[in-house]
Amino acid sequence: MRRNNGFMSFFVFLVFLTYVFYLSYGFLKRRKEDTNKIISTINIRKEDFYKKLKPGNKNLSDVPQSTENPVSEEVVSEQVVEPTPTVQETPTETPEEKAKREKKEKDEKIAAEKAKAEKERVAKEAENKQKSYIRVMTLDDKAKADEVVKKLGGNFKIRTTKKSDGKESYIVVSKTTESSEELKKLEKAVSSYKYQIIKLK
Repeated sequence: MRRNNGFMSFFVFLVFLTYVFYLSYGFLKRRKEDTNKIISTINIRKEDFYKKLKPGNKNLSDVPQSTENPVSEEVVSEQVVEPTPTVQETPTETPEEKAKREKKEKDEKIAAEKAKAEKERVAKEAENKQKSYIRVMTLDDKAKADEVVKKLGGNFKIRTTKKSDGKESYIVVSKTTESSEELKKLEKAVSSYKYQIIKLK
Protein backbone atom coordinates (compact mmCIF):
# COMPACT_ATOMS: atom_id res chain seq x y z
CA MET A 1 0.00 0.00 0.00
CA ARG A 2 2.81 2.36 0.86
CA ARG A 3 4.55 1.36 -2.31
CA ASN A 4 1.51 2.31 -4.40
CA ASN A 5 1.22 5.65 -2.60
CA GLY A 6 4.87 6.39 -3.29
CA PHE A 7 4.45 5.57 -6.96
CA MET A 8 1.39 7.80 -7.20
CA SER A 9 3.22 10.67 -5.53
CA PHE A 10 6.13 10.30 -7.89
CA PHE A 11 3.77 10.19 -10.85
CA VAL A 12 1.92 13.32 -9.71
CA PHE A 13 5.24 15.08 -9.12
CA LEU A 14 6.38 14.09 -12.58
CA VAL A 15 3.13 15.40 -14.10
CA PHE A 16 3.49 18.64 -12.14
CA LEU A 17 7.09 19.05 -13.22
CA THR A 18 6.12 18.44 -16.84
CA TYR A 19 3.34 20.99 -16.53
CA VAL A 20 5.71 23.61 -15.04
CA PHE A 21 8.27 22.91 -17.77
CA TYR A 22 5.60 23.30 -20.41
CA LEU A 23 4.45 26.63 -18.94
CA SER A 24 8.03 27.92 -18.67
CA TYR A 25 8.85 26.85 -22.22
CA GLY A 26 5.67 28.48 -23.57
CA PHE A 27 6.37 31.66 -21.63
CA LEU A 28 9.95 31.89 -22.88
CA LYS A 29 8.91 31.13 -26.44
CA ARG A 30 6.17 33.76 -26.39
CA ARG A 31 8.55 36.30 -24.83
CA LYS A 32 11.15 35.65 -27.50
CA GLU A 33 8.54 36.05 -30.27
CA ASP A 34 7.26 39.30 -28.74
CA THR A 35 10.83 40.61 -28.42
CA ASN A 36 11.67 39.78 -32.04
CA LYS A 37 8.42 41.36 -33.15
CA ILE A 38 9.22 44.62 -31.30
CA ILE A 39 12.81 44.66 -32.61
CA SER A 40 11.58 44.15 -36.17
CA THR A 41 9.44 47.30 -35.90
CA ILE A 42 12.37 49.45 -34.77
CA ASN A 43 14.37 51.19 -37.53
CA ILE A 44 17.90 51.59 -36.22
CA ARG A 45 19.83 54.50 -37.69
CA LYS A 46 22.78 53.62 -39.84
CA GLU A 47 25.79 55.74 -40.76
CA ASP A 48 23.97 57.05 -43.84
CA PHE A 49 20.73 57.86 -41.98
CA TYR A 50 20.94 61.46 -43.22
CA LYS A 51 20.68 60.34 -46.85
CA LYS A 52 17.40 60.09 -48.67
CA LEU A 53 15.71 56.75 -48.00
CA LYS A 54 15.00 54.55 -50.95
CA PRO A 55 11.42 53.62 -51.77
CA GLY A 56 10.28 50.64 -49.68
CA ASN A 57 12.54 51.36 -46.69
CA LYS A 58 10.84 52.09 -43.42
CA ASN A 59 11.14 55.57 -42.04
CA LEU A 60 11.50 56.41 -38.40
CA SER A 61 8.24 58.32 -38.69
CA ASP A 62 6.51 54.93 -39.20
CA VAL A 63 7.52 53.80 -35.70
CA PRO A 64 4.97 54.73 -33.05
CA GLN A 65 6.34 57.53 -30.94
CA SER A 66 5.43 58.47 -27.42
CA THR A 67 3.18 61.51 -27.12
CA GLU A 68 4.42 62.32 -23.63
CA ASN A 69 7.44 64.35 -24.69
CA PRO A 70 7.02 65.35 -28.36
CA VAL A 71 10.22 66.54 -29.94
CA SER A 72 9.86 69.55 -32.25
CA GLU A 73 12.32 69.91 -35.10
CA GLU A 74 13.48 73.44 -35.76
CA VAL A 75 14.24 74.31 -39.34
CA VAL A 76 17.21 76.61 -39.45
CA SER A 77 17.20 78.76 -42.56
CA GLU A 78 20.56 79.70 -43.97
CA GLN A 79 21.04 83.43 -44.13
CA VAL A 80 23.57 84.88 -46.54
CA VAL A 81 25.40 87.69 -44.82
CA GLU A 82 26.67 90.19 -47.34
CA PRO A 83 29.93 91.88 -46.47
CA THR A 84 29.59 95.47 -45.38
CA PRO A 85 31.27 97.74 -47.93
CA THR A 86 34.19 99.57 -46.45
CA VAL A 87 34.01 103.32 -46.76
CA GLN A 88 37.34 104.86 -47.55
CA GLU A 89 37.86 108.09 -45.74
CA THR A 90 39.05 110.99 -47.87
CA PRO A 91 42.38 112.21 -46.58
CA THR A 92 42.39 115.73 -45.22
CA GLU A 93 43.60 118.26 -47.80
CA THR A 94 46.45 120.46 -46.70
CA PRO A 95 46.45 124.21 -47.49
CA GLU A 96 49.28 123.72 -50.00
CA GLU A 97 47.38 120.95 -51.80
CA LYS A 98 44.22 123.05 -51.81
CA ALA A 99 46.07 126.02 -53.31
CA LYS A 100 47.60 123.79 -56.03
CA ARG A 101 44.21 122.28 -56.83
CA GLU A 102 42.51 125.69 -57.07
CA LYS A 103 45.34 127.02 -59.27
CA LYS A 104 45.06 123.99 -61.55
CA GLU A 105 41.28 124.41 -61.87
CA LYS A 106 41.73 128.12 -62.61
CA ASP A 107 44.36 127.42 -65.28
CA GLU A 108 42.13 124.79 -66.89
CA LYS A 109 39.22 127.25 -66.93
CA ILE A 110 41.34 129.96 -68.52
CA ALA A 111 42.68 127.53 -71.10
CA ALA A 112 39.14 126.41 -71.97
CA GLU A 113 38.00 130.02 -72.37
CA LYS A 114 40.98 130.78 -74.61
CA ALA A 115 40.27 127.73 -76.76
CA LYS A 116 36.64 128.80 -77.08
CA ALA A 117 37.60 132.35 -78.02
CA GLU A 118 40.10 131.08 -80.59
CA LYS A 119 37.48 128.81 -82.10
CA GLU A 120 35.03 131.69 -82.37
CA ARG A 121 37.73 133.92 -83.92
CA VAL A 122 38.59 131.32 -86.55
CA ALA A 123 34.92 130.84 -87.36
CA LYS A 124 34.42 134.59 -87.64
CA GLU A 125 37.45 134.95 -89.90
CA ALA A 126 36.19 132.14 -92.08
CA GLU A 127 32.83 133.90 -92.31
CA ASN A 128 34.48 137.24 -93.07
CA LYS A 129 36.61 135.65 -95.78
CA GLN A 130 33.54 134.39 -97.55
CA LYS A 131 33.18 136.07 -100.92
CA SER A 132 30.15 138.30 -101.26
CA TYR A 133 28.86 141.27 -103.22
CA ILE A 134 25.96 143.73 -103.15
CA ARG A 135 23.13 143.63 -105.67
CA VAL A 136 21.77 147.16 -105.83
CA MET A 137 19.01 147.11 -108.44
CA THR A 138 17.88 145.78 -111.84
CA LEU A 139 16.98 148.24 -114.63
CA ASP A 140 15.72 147.89 -118.19
CA ASP A 141 17.28 151.21 -119.28
CA LYS A 142 21.03 151.11 -119.89
CA ALA A 143 21.40 154.89 -119.49
CA LYS A 144 19.78 154.87 -116.06
CA ALA A 145 22.00 151.98 -115.00
CA ASP A 146 25.09 153.92 -116.12
CA GLU A 147 23.90 156.91 -114.13
CA VAL A 148 23.55 154.86 -110.94
CA VAL A 149 26.99 153.30 -111.34
CA LYS A 150 28.52 156.73 -111.92
CA LYS A 151 26.89 157.98 -108.76
CA LEU A 152 28.02 155.04 -106.60
CA GLY A 153 31.63 155.06 -107.74
CA GLY A 154 34.22 152.74 -109.15
CA ASN A 155 33.39 149.86 -106.76
CA PHE A 156 30.16 149.22 -108.70
CA LYS A 157 29.47 147.95 -112.20
CA ILE A 158 26.71 146.80 -114.55
CA ARG A 159 25.99 143.14 -115.23
CA THR A 160 23.90 142.49 -118.33
CA THR A 161 21.47 139.60 -118.50
CA LYS A 162 18.67 138.53 -120.87
CA LYS A 163 15.10 138.00 -119.82
CA SER A 164 12.76 135.27 -121.06
CA ASP A 165 11.35 137.59 -123.75
CA GLY A 166 14.83 138.16 -125.18
CA LYS A 167 15.20 141.71 -123.92
CA GLU A 168 18.25 142.72 -121.90
CA SER A 169 18.19 143.91 -118.33
CA TYR A 170 20.94 145.68 -116.44
CA ILE A 171 21.88 144.74 -112.88
CA VAL A 172 23.90 147.19 -110.78
CA VAL A 173 26.26 145.23 -108.50
CA SER A 174 29.29 145.93 -106.37
CA LYS A 175 32.66 144.29 -106.63
CA THR A 176 33.21 140.96 -104.93
CA THR A 177 35.06 141.08 -101.60
CA GLU A 178 36.12 138.80 -98.76
CA SER A 179 36.62 141.53 -96.19
CA SER A 180 33.81 142.35 -93.83
CA GLU A 181 35.16 145.87 -93.42
CA GLU A 182 35.11 146.41 -97.17
CA LEU A 183 31.59 145.04 -97.36
CA LYS A 184 30.44 147.51 -94.71
CA LYS A 185 31.87 150.39 -96.79
CA LEU A 186 29.96 149.16 -99.82
CA GLU A 187 26.77 148.91 -97.78
CA LYS A 188 27.23 152.49 -96.61
CA ALA A 189 27.56 153.63 -100.25
CA VAL A 190 24.21 152.04 -101.22
CA SER A 191 22.35 152.89 -98.01
CA SER A 192 19.81 154.97 -99.99
CA TYR A 193 18.84 151.98 -102.16
CA LYS A 194 17.07 148.72 -101.42
CA TYR A 195 20.07 146.45 -101.88
CA GLN A 196 20.71 142.75 -101.32
CA ILE A 197 23.92 141.07 -100.13
CA ILE A 198 24.75 137.97 -102.17
CA LYS A 199 27.15 135.48 -100.55
CA LEU A 200 29.07 133.17 -102.85
CA LYS A 201 29.71 129.56 -101.94
